[in-house]
Amino acid sequence: MSKTYEMMWDCSYCDTKKLLGKSHKHCPNCGTAQDPTKRYFPPEEEKVAVEDHEFVGADKVCPYCDAPNSAIATYCTECAGPLDGSQEVNLVSDIPEPTPQPSATPEKKSSKLPWIIGFFVILVGIFALFQMTEERPVTVVSHSWERSIEIEQYKLVTDKDWKDKVPSKGNIRSCTDKERTTEEVPDGETCTTVKNDNGDGTYNESEKCTTNYKKVPVYDDWCTYEIKKWTTVNTEKEIGTNLEPAWPTTAIRECSMTALGCEREGKKTDTYTVHMKDDNNKNHTCTFPETQWKSIKVNDTQTMEFGQITGNIDCGSWK
Repeated sequence: MSKTYEMMWDCSYCDTKKLLGKSHKHCPNCGTAQDPTKRYFPPEEEKVAVEDHEFVGADKVCPYCDAPNSAIATYCTECAGPLDGSQEVNLVSDIPEPTPQPSATPEKKSSKLPWIIGFFVILVGIFALFQMTEERPVTVVSHSWERSIEIEQYKLVTDKDWKDKVPSKGNIRSCTDKERTTEEVPDGETCTTVKNDNGDGTYNESEKCTTNYKKVPVYDDWCTYEIKKWTTVNTEKEIGTNLEPAWPTTAIRECSMTALGCEREGKKTDTYTVHMKDDNNKNHTCTFPETQWKSIKVNDTQTMEFGQITGNIDCGSWK
């Protein structure tokens, strides 16, 4: 349950401290009106509930507004009228206004934005610098190629995975508990006191609690299983420098029906490279599709682009 307390304010004219935000609309010592913007939350040990305070009570009744005031009050806390009862006064002219205090000029905080912009500009400049190219002539000196074929064998292999991930044809041999992930579970609460300004010189205190969480491991079955499947056991390669590339010859054990020990050709890869020299006699290589590779002849000369910073050739500039 929330409780309501008086906010406090300090009189800027007579320097009376810790006046009540709701009960004292005017200073009981000099009659200065309360500035609502200067109210503040009191320290924990000086909180005052919306009740007792040294300037609250009914020892005196204001002759102007009949508001009850403490015996030690000199001016009414509601209307600022004097409490000596001897005269009526013009509250506006007779109550001295506090001397306005010059507002402090807030210290300017240095902005990080110029640094961020500068860093970004530098990055853009470096990126642009690395994109700069220059044209230089190159001459084709030779060709090379490489072709490979993976050899697959149908065999019994041992593998490991989570139980629910084991293939339907897998034969589980053993399983053990293993941490698979974590989950967050409630682990008590952290509570703090929250102060809410009611806007009328009072504030409420309430307790706000947030749930703490901790991570705990979640275990599952990690299994060793056996399964029959096609597995890469070897790779056959063929290389050359002529313009008539050939696939490597494979000696495999083919079967009419799939059985353990049967073999087959798997993934095929091929690479076609052109070797060149630039005008500084530096070597460069570029790979091309087979048809384009064959169309490029030894001693062909062409102007290509190079990175000004890296010196790397741009193979895409071959026309």
